[in-house]
Amino acid sequence: MQNNRIKLINLIAGCLFACIAISCGSYSNRIESVLALAGDNRMELEKVLEHYRDSTLKWKAAEFLLTNMQGLFVPDTAVIKDYESFYQQCDSVRKLYKEKEGGRWNNLVDSLWGEFNAKGIVGRVRYVPLLQTATAQQMIKEIDLAFCAWKENAYTRDCPFEEFCEYILPFYRGRNFVPDDSRSSFYKLHQGFFSQGNRPFDEVLDSLLLPYKAIVYSSFNGTGVTAISCDALAKVGGGSCIEKGTFNSALLSSLGVPITMDFVPHWGNKEQGHSWNVLIRKGKHYAFDPFLLHDDWIYNRLYANRGVYEPFGQGEFRAPKIYRRTYSNHLETTLLDKDVALKDIPPLFQDFKKIDVSSDYFESTDVEVSFTESMPVDAKYAYLCVWSLKGWIPLQFGKIENGKAVFKGMGRNIVYMPAFYEHGNLRPAAMPLLLKEDGKTQLLDGSGQTVDSLVIRNVILATYTNKRYSECLKGTSIIGLGQYGERDILCKISGMLSEKRTVYSVNCDSCVRFIRMNLPADSVALGELSFYTGKGKVKSPRILSALQPLSKEMPEAIFDNFTSTCFRGKVKNRCLDIDLREECKLTGIVIVPYMASQIFENSTYELFYWKDGDWLSLEKQDGGKKIELVFRNVPGNGLFRLKQYTVKDRKFDERIFVYKDGEVLWM
Repeated sequence: MQNNRIKLINLIAGCLFACIAISCGSYSNRIESVLALAGDNRMELEKVLEHYRDSTLKWKAAEFLLTNMQGLFVPDTAVIKDYESFYQQCDSVRKLYKEKEGGRWNNLVDSLWGEFNAKGIVGRVRYVPLLQTATAQQMIKEIDLAFCAWKENAYTRDCPFEEFCEYILPFYRGRNFVPDDSRSSFYKLHQGFFSQGNRPFDEVLDSLLLPYKAIVYSSFNGTGVTAISCDALAKVGGGSCIEKGTFNSALLSSLGVPITMDFVPHWGNKEQGHSWNVLIRKGKHYAFDPFLLHDDWIYNRLYANRGVYEPFGQGEFRAPKIYRRTYSNHLETTLLDKDVALKDIPPLFQDFKKIDVSSDYFESTDVEVSFTESMPVDAKYAYLCVWSLKGWIPLQFGKIENGKAVFKGMGRNIVYMPAFYEHGNLRPAAMPLLLKEDGKTQLLDGSGQTVDSLVIRNVILATYTNKRYSECLKGTSIIGLGQYGERDILCKISGMLSEKRTVYSVNCDSCVRFIRMNLPADSVALGELSFYTGKGKVKSPRILSALQPLSKEMPEAIFDNFTSTCFRGKVKNRCLDIDLREECKLTGIVIVPYMASQIFENSTYELFYWKDGDWLSLEKQDGGKKIELVFRNVPGNGLFRLKQYTVKDRKFDERIFVYKDGEVLWM
């Protein structure tokens, strides 16, 4: 498929950039140049145009579909027969076990896929250009359906024609789904669902999607079970975010709802990327989880690069870039028209079926980088990358001018590596940088003042594991007690805390000597607790309450200024009392929740730091009986990662981090 893709991109480049008329001239240059790519299928596509000769709007819709069909590849429909028996077996397993024995269902589907995959059918799937396979009958049927559904939908019938063409009209919705009659089936099943317009739109939408909630997220033990159609996904009973998002897109567009998918190619603080559905209505976007998890409409807030995602304890999501899938062609997010050899263009920037919508989600920053490394000969563009276990991943490009480049619209609180790309290989162009929450950049060149002690207990932020510790603080109120019994509420912890220093401002005119934490349960789990006045940090608080430790960690650890030294224990009466040792007018309280240690007895850990374009080893330590590790004389202002080696213990894959004032900041 890769060779075919390269050949087609070269052909597309010609028609997209030149639009040269090459036949008798009965159509516009743009249409003629696309028809030339259709090969033997040209007559089928011409039938569609001729069918709508007397219908101006539908002819324009057909023109839109045809002139933007380049770059779309579909599985050969012959694959349907090959996969049929597998999906029938999955359907039987789903009906028998999915609701009552989910684990068994998951394992059985996994086993069926293994048997099916062993036949070699999956590797023989052939992808062909949609231009060369679309039939007139199919396209006419889909165009008529789209117009009918659009005008029947009371909520969206007044959307602009351009919006209709982009987000309702396209019948091909997924890069791995075969083009079939899914939309016709959905339309027949739910016709008129949005015709009344007498209820809130999101309420009607939820009621449509709810029955399909039975299709759940599952990676089937990471085996890569593939659905090739909406019907196949329903029979399997679970799949990926892309598969369910494609399913939702086919369902909703068949009923006149403008819908597509937005995606993060790769997170700035986690492995892999993500995609989700988005409705486009009256120029605004409404994003939602493909699987309808918890609060369905939180995605606009979730990917604003602020706050914590609570439902599954997944912590913070930091998006470097967010793109929107389009049917139309958009060269502005590619390098295909910028005089760059195809072999020197990362795959993301060969994809012209997307637009950059980062600014719709979060406050972004244009990052200017001055290059310190030698450039490849004739290099015209450089890239800004995020880190992955597989290496640095390019997510934005910038034109090189006078030894610099500007990378537009980058997400904040993320570490980036400037790089050059040549013949499929990345190499550093400058030192990594941290784009901070305030939009300023900090070079991570390791040239800062040497850090006496780097204290760490994790190789990666295991937010899901730590959720229970953060939740035991949720609902806590912190009260200040004066020397003579005065009481003031200083702050409340209303939600799930991030695994980093969270600062609560205190607006209280009274001075306090004692602090009482009213806890929601009889346990406390903290990584750090600090109190600040206008003069700085309160130096020597002490715990008054009797505590029953739940591990060998000591309660004094929460005051030692290291976020990786933690304590958890039982406390009586759900109260933790603290003596500040003197009357203080507090201005702030800093809290870090407890984090479970990933330092194990039978593991060895190696601390790396970035220098001179590569990861250099600083020191190795055995886990032994330790809960945290201490590394001495560490380069200041550096970028680090802690790698675990083990054959017995649970293995964690590492993330990068920076270290500042005793705090590990995960990136």
